[in-house]
Amino acid sequence: MLVLAGSFFNSINEAEETSDMEASPPSSKELSTPASSLELEIVLYVASLVSNPTEIDLILDKVRLITARLQPGQTLSPKDQQTLVQVYTQLEDYLLHKDTLRVFTLDNLRKGIRERFNLNNQTRTLLWRDHTPQQ
Repeated sequence: MLVLAGSFFNSINEAEETSDMEASPPSSKELSTPASSLELEIVLYVASLVSNPTEIDLILDKVRLITARLQPGQTLSPKDQQTLVQVYTQLEDYLLHKDTLRVFTLDNLRKGIRERFNLNNQTRTLLWRDHTPQQ
């Protein structure tokens, strides 16, 4: 029954993502998002994919500290960027190896991110530089 419930919830999420992408074409804001802001949005999106958010709450505390002190239009400091890379790495590892309801591969996770944020295959993000997932 748990497998069926997990499959059902996964299909709901996929249907919502598909309808969201069909309903709203990307705005010019999304296409011109500054790089550091894009990384923050990617981290928040990946966090939203986790089936049990309480399990990543401590990881997201680092992001909350960054966003609490970030002023509108301000770019992230190198230290904040490194923190985002660490958080993303932890979230990606969680989704690839520990999520209890959904199964991700590195390729389909990153493909979903590329599609969500209209990134082409040549676009590289700070989050994916020299990064291999933890085993």
